[in-house]
Amino acid sequence: MKKKTNIIKTLFLSMVCSITIGLQSCGDYLDVEEYIDQMTFLDSVFSRKELLDQYINGAAQYIPNEGKLWSNSSTPFQIASDENFMSWNDSQHYGMKFLLDEITPYDGYYNNYPKYYQGIRMALTALSRINEVPDVTDVERRELMGRCYFFGRILLLSADVAVRTCAHCSGNAL
Repeated sequence: MKKKTNIIKTLFLSMVCSITIGLQSCGDYLDVEEYIDQMTFLDSVFSRKELLDQYINGAAQYIPNEGKLWSNSSTPFQIASDENFMSWNDSQHYGMKFLLDEITPYDGYYNNYPKYYQGIRMALTALSRINEVPDVTDVERRELMGRCYFFGRILLLSADVAVRTCAHCSGNAL
């Protein structure tokens, strides 16, 4: 009988502790109000030249780093060739899996297309709305458009995709 009451007390005490901890821990965890104020909205990007410059530079982060030939490369072709063989068969040298025929259609390691599309979208958005920035001279606007076109063009070549022309681009796509 004494064992039964000890088990019941232990169970009751553990339930009370877990409920108390569970109710108190979620209070501030899901609160994101302080981060919403730190976000930059797309309309505010086109209000000043500095913000537009940062936005265009942000599109450059989607360009693959071709300097990473061996580890964490964006394409497998540096390693996956008949002339090359190395003993590293891990997640950093994933191109070796092509050579060893360990690739399945469900592997997403070299699926860079979502990243490319995000960069292309940023470049096209900046090109289509660049005339909304009030404090940019014509020379600066041309320079910003050239950088934006350059980043978008590199991403298009990396992704090897076709982009539809938009009404803002006057019939020309990247």
